[in-house]
Amino acid sequence: MQSGNITDVFWTTKDFDFNLLVMFEAVYIYGSVTMAAESLDLSPSSVSQSLQKLRLYFGDPLFVREGKSLSATTVAVSIHQALSPSFDNFLFAFQKVSKQTSHNRLVIDCSAYLSGILIPVITTLVLDSIPQCEIVHTISDPTSNSAEEALIYRRADIIFDSNPHFSMQFVSKKIFEEEIVFICSKTHPRLTDTIDVEQSRQEKFVLLETDSEVINEFQVYADNYFGERNIGMRTRSLLCVLAATEKSDLVGAIPKRLFEKMKSSYDIKMLKPELSMKPVSIYMIYNKTSLNNSSFVQIIEGINSHLLKTLTC
Repeated sequence: MQSGNITDVFWTTKDFDFNLLVMFEAVYIYGSVTMAAESLDLSPSSVSQSLQKLRLYFGDPLFVREGKSLSATTVAVSIHQALSPSFDNFLFAFQKVSKQTSHNRLVIDCSAYLSGILIPVITTLVLDSIPQCEIVHTISDPTSNSAEEALIYRRADIIFDSNPHFSMQFVSKKIFEEEIVFICSKTHPRLTDTIDVEQSRQEKFVLLETDSEVINEFQVYADNYFGERNIGMRTRSLLCVLAATEKSDLVGAIPKRLFEKMKSSYDIKMLKPELSMKPVSIYMIYNKTSLNNSSFVQIIEGINSHLLKTLTC
């Protein structure tokens, strides 16, 4: 269909309630308002009202009573014959799309770092319980509110983020905490196993730039502890923090979980500060209405039990 024709069709049908066609087909098939109402889980009066609207629209009675049933007029037969093939195809396509989007696709939105922790566990969990489900990982733009917009506009099913995204329409649950540690090169000329306020004044730091309020809160906490740090490099990449500290005298801050994974691959060591650093909380966020889907509930329950056990091991 040409775009011009589509526009014309939209214009001529913009005031028509297409729900009436469902009522029409039900009455045509059953030959009874009562049976049509039962099949649609509606009251007979609402089906009768819908029929009256169609009679006014087409200028025809459409159905006339013959004994205990309704008989279609020639106009009603013509409407049914014209619409039935397209209507059946539409219902089949809608059912197929609805089934695929509801049960066969799970979109997870989180940072590249969190995906390394969460996606392997979720993949095993989902494919074991719902093998037909396709898992899609996306990374929202950290410079905008696109993570929250992904939930609002249903571009993502679950978001894992350091920001809780509190809202009446979302469920926001803390699932684990990330301990942040300071690192430097194993061959650092001044630092051995610790870093204190006095030592920090002699060093330059790698600053992880982020729009996360929680991580920025940690940055402020670190500045309050050490005093205003001397920044030698700024980056949005945790891997860049690792690479920069390995090959220089810079001091970086990364999640302890990442350090444990990477300490054998990078020539780095962990520095213990005099005081414990405030951990960063990680939240799981999803739409409350998604809980109407039994498959989604099964996934959430699995995450709450299996994932939390894995992360605390």
